[in-house]
Amino acid sequence: MPSKLMGTLMTKDNSYRMRERLYKMKDRLPTDQFVQVSKQALIHLDHLQMMEASFSGNMLGILTNRPKMVISRRYVKNLEEK
Repeated sequence: MPSKLMGTLMTKDNSYRMRERLYKMKDRLPTDQFVQVSKQALIHLDHLQMMEASFSGNMLGILTNRPKMVISRRYVKNLEEK
C-alpha cells in the first residue's frame, strides 16, 4: 500500500514532499523559530518579512524568496505574540 504524502516542506532553494504530519513536524522544531500559520503550514520567523491584511479577515505573510502565504485568522494571535 503506498504511503500518503502529508505535505510539502519549502526551503529557500528547494521543496521537499513530506510523509510526516504537520503536528509531528511542529513538535520537533524550535518553538522560538517556527510558528504555525494555517492548518497546512509552518513558517520560520526569520523568513517572514511583513504581514498584510486580506479581504477575508485572514492575513497575508510576505516571505523571503516566496510568494505570499495565507495566515489564517485562527493563527494570527500566535504569530503576533512571537
